[in-house]
Amino acid sequence: PLVATATTNVGRFAGAIAARLRQTGAATLIGAGAAASYNAMKAIIIAEGYMADDLKGQSLAVVPVKETVSAEGADGTQERRDLVVLRLHVRPVPAVQAADKPEIFSAKDTNVGLMAGLVVNRLKVADAVVIAGMGPGAVSSALKAVIIA
Repeated sequence: PLVATATTNVGRFAGAIAARLRQTGAATLIGAGAAASYNAMKAIIIAEGYMADDLKGQSLAVVPVKETVSAEGADGTQERRDLVVLRLHVRPVPAVQAADKPEIFSAKDTNVGLMAGLVVNRLKVADAVVIAGMGPGAVSSALKAVIIA
């Protein structure tokens, strides 16, 4: 997978995502923490712009998955720790008609369980839901809500 971090250059990362999508038709991104998730989502949006000529009537879909991975201690010890990371699966899908403005607003302190319920209810009557949020905390909350939904 392509790895996003809090300090990822999103323009270059978007280029890597676009290249992977052109080569294989899908891309998997992984990152730990709100800032890494935020950078990954920004890069996906930019990659969609880079691929406008290739997509022709398609959009990029993102499926977030929570995953626990084991990692060795950073200090060189053999102590293993479990880390929770976000894995984002990205692929082109037929474009859906999205709302003109956001239907759900996310903030860093949003109750993700309640937001997940809103997402589920919206998807019962529509093909898509538009969630808006500004900043790493808000995007992280939105991704968590989608995972729960």
